[in-house]
Amino acid sequence: MTFRSFEGRERCFKEFSVPWYTRVFGAVCSCFVSRKTLDKQVRGRWLQVHSAVAPELLNWHHFSTTSLEAVMRETVFYLFMVLFLALSYYVVKLLQKADFERRELVPDLACRGEVLDSRALIDYATEPIHRNGDYHCFCAAKYEELGPMETKDYNFT
Repeated sequence: MTFRSFEGRERCFKEFSVPWYTRVFGAVCSCFVSRKTLDKQVRGRWLQVHSAVAPELLNWHHFSTTSLEAVMRETVFYLFMVLFLALSYYVVKLLQKADFERRELVPDLACRGEVLDSRALIDYATEPIHRNGDYHCFCAAKYEELGPMETKDYNFT
């Protein structure tokens, strides 16, 4: 237990103080200990009274949990974190694989100079598997020339 004042600590010492020999013999056989002395135990254990450095920093709600509950909470938390990390790793690997597969579908194009917008429009209208890359080269050149906003709104003539 932790107390905010010296007076509270002294009252606890006075109320719950039990000689060392009573604690030792009481642990061996309860016939050596009176009922009044046994009532001084909290949750079956003798109190240890210490002065706190800064009691405002204590998490008082943790005093109501047993050590088994605390261990179970930590275990559940760590299992959840491991599961979350494993799931994150799996999703990242899955996305990297999908990205790699998508990149394999994109042909490696070397643009051969200036591409007219009429050739780019014909290439755009062609089925994607049969395109020759004129649309890509035209858009890349327009992007460098006009910038992203004008390239997005570009209309073929």
